[in-house]
Amino acid sequence: MFDVVNGTNISGKNLEIARKEPIITTQTSTTVTKGTDGVSIAIDLTSGKDYPAQVLNLGHTFADNATVTNLNNWTVNTGTTGLTFSSITKNSDTQVTLNFTGLTTNARAFTVQAEAAAISGNYSFDSNVLAFSVVQDDLITDSTGGMQIYYAKNTDVQDMRAVVVMVHGLAEHLGRYNESAEALNAAGYGVYRLDNKGHGKTGVANGDQGYVEDFSEYYEDIDLVVDIAKAENPGKPVYMLGHSMGGLLTAMYGVTYTSKLDGQIISGGATGPYYLSFGLDDAAFYTAVGGANSLVPNSLTSTVCRYPAIQSYYYVDPLRLTSYTRKLQWETFGAGSKYLEDQITAGNYTYPVFIIHGGDDRIVSKAFSESLNNNIDSVDKTLTIYPGLYHESLNERNEKVVVTEDIILDQLLTITSYFRILVEKAGFLFNNTRIKSRDKLYII
Repeated sequence: MFDVVNGTNISGKNLEIARKEPIITTQTSTTVTKGTDGVSIAIDLTSGKDYPAQVLNLGHTFADNATVTNLNNWTVNTGTTGLTFSSITKNSDTQVTLNFTGLTTNARAFTVQAEAAAISGNYSFDSNVLAFSVVQDDLITDSTGGMQIYYAKNTDVQDMRAVVVMVHGLAEHLGRYNESAEALNAAGYGVYRLDNKGHGKTGVANGDQGYVEDFSEYYEDIDLVVDIAKAENPGKPVYMLGHSMGGLLTAMYGVTYTSKLDGQIISGGATGPYYLSFGLDDAAFYTAVGGANSLVPNSLTSTVCRYPAIQSYYYVDPLRLTSYTRKLQWETFGAGSKYLEDQITAGNYTYPVFIIHGGDDRIVSKAFSESLNNNIDSVDKTLTIYPGLYHESLNERNEKVVVTEDIILDQLLTITSYFRILVEKAGFLFNNTRIKSRDKLYII
């Protein structure tokens, strides 16, 4: 995955570049700069000290710092972005800068393919294809009026049918759902995402990584994004998809705001009675564990999914929490879980819902999803357990295609008959060429 080194903005929006499914498993860097009439993207091609990638035959020159316009070894499709691929600068044997004229805000914007002659090294770009996507982002003021919430939206969708608000899990951030967002975009769904309190760029903006004051702030902040999505897409159905802790927050949202959505998808939801394992009230719990601000190390790596590249990058992801406070742990899985259970017992969860879980999940027991499905009062509810999958069903190497297809076809397209017309249109998502194009860069 690529991390921003020097991003400023594109048409007023911040930039982040991320490689969705890294073959390069060590952290590399990408610098994005915006001039008055164009954009430049400097990409580090190194993939670790043992497997250096090298730029070869770049415009038939090997001189460093040379900018060339001979693009014979590169295939570029900028679509309708307004960008023109103008030149490449060879900064070194392991870094190039791609130069574009024009500005753009279009999502799923363009692709750049390095031909075999341009890059050598077994661990350079897989398939030598880079696909860029421009995603709008912003900071909004939270429900308390005192903190900033980072959110992003992928809404440049032709003939948009509906909107999906995505909610991430513990210790991660919205950027880990770039590929899911693009798959939904391609099927006709706009996507809104946020970094939860204490996480990602929200945590960075507020200087409180790994901390949340009260569990209610989670769903109140999510509701701000739901309101934005509804206001910007009047008349469109709005769904919510939450993973892991995000599944818990999605369910909490569902019992709190019982009529604002058209349905929910809960993936690997941490919806079980965690508070019972503590066996203590909050004060006693904090005393037992060394205080509310004592830290819990994040030990999740190889158990997130079976795909080694995702496992490897998860460990070095600069926005991943390496630890979080006991306060966040209690508010989320203690008080928050108890709140959800009480509200479900009171009959307050009635949304149409698609519940999915990896059958070999090593992080959150599938029994939680089974219990949720059994106890909610929803008339329209479906539970699917995927045999052999680990915690992140949407990140599994091959099966994620089936999971995504199930979400789009079996849930979103069948909640109302209106969406059934998308079934044939969505089919193109799942051909081998598209799914195997795994080297995607996102500009957020």
